Amino acid sequence: MDFFETPEMSNAKVTRFLGWYDRGIGTDRERNSTDEGHGYVVCFELTNRELMKCSQWVKENAAAEVEAQSL
Repeated sequence: MDFFETPEMSNAKVTRFLGWYDRGIGTDRERNSTDEGHGYVVCFELTNRELMKCSQWVKENAAAEVEAQSL
């Protein structure tokens, strides 16, 4: 079993990730806050397949956030 740590994201993005994660994977996870309006998540007890799903979600959604910030 492995763990996954998201990059730092906006709190809105963290909330979306947690909704997706809780519905689809559901193992233990911890939400952490950094500075105002940002945070990250550490997910525990993941299989390789679940780890890949988390990585893919972040890749797809982080790109959307970076694009929106550059507009």
